[in-house]
Amino acid sequence: MARGKPPAGVISKRKMVKEAMEKLGDAGPGEIHKYIKDSYGTDMTTAMISSYKSGLKKEAGGGKTALGNIMVGMNDLKAVQDLIAKHGSATLVAMIKLLGKPAV
Repeated sequence: MARGKPPAGVISKRKMVKEAMEKLGDAGPGEIHKYIKDSYGTDMTTAMISSYKSGLKKEAGGGKTALGNIMVGMNDLKAVQDLIAKHGSATLVAMIKLLGKPAV
């Protein structure tokens, strides 16, 4: 039997997982399960959550992770990690703040 769209006003499980990923960042299936259960009262298996999560990541460009509403590539995260190792996190934060200011 083919699955259709959920009735109007009902959010799909896929959308629940997507929202949880946007809200929680790169959370694991267990954290996403708790968020969905608390937010929607829907009980999903962690296997189903993991499947939706993989599909959503693929659609977003493969090896990317959700950080809030921002999709960041794993290479970007590795570059930041390398900069922290080289300069320290406090220096990196100061550089980001400096670069984030509008030019005068």
